[in-house]
Amino acid sequence: MANRVASVTVKGLTELRRALADIGEDFEKRVLARASRKAMAPVLDLAKSKAPRGNRWRRNRAGDVLGHMADSLTISAKRKVRKGEVVMVIGSPTHGSLLHLIEFGTKPHTIEVPIKRKGDGIGLGRTGRAIQQTKRLSHPGAAAQPFMRPAIDAGASMAADVFGKEIAKAIARHGKRGSRR
Repeated sequence: MANRVASVTVKGLTELRRALADIGEDFEKRVLARASRKAMAPVLDLAKSKAPRGNRWRRNRAGDVLGHMADSLTISAKRKVRKGEVVMVIGSPTHGSLLHLIEFGTKPHTIEVPIKRKGDGIGLGRTGRAIQQTKRLSHPGAAAQPFMRPAIDAGASMAADVFGKEIAKAIARHGKRGSRR
């Protein structure tokens, strides 16, 4: 399945760019980041409501309880983007490596898991290096449980509305400050 990226068309971008150019680069970046984060809030809420919840809590390798994936979803800003561009990402700091597997599912495959033995479970290989002993298991695969794509599809228009209102408020506030100077 090809990865699809959601896109939203915003009317009046030329006028918006002119208005933001008058504001200044630092202010522009802050305004865009704040508006983008607020615009993604409805999508985040929808993703959390649509995300599957298991009947048990997930733990990391250290045994720490991570909780349900839906509870860990957050909005974060993506770093290193082009000038004048702000990208907000919905992800999970604790379950991030699993999100795509849940969204798109997996095919049956073979995995290697460490053998738990008394002691450290580490033996010596032919080269004399320490190796962890593993066994091969057949994983049956997992059915896709889409939650992010339906959330984006349902929340895109709300996000665009919120984004436009936040940008308009910021430009109006800046205009009032500019007229006082």
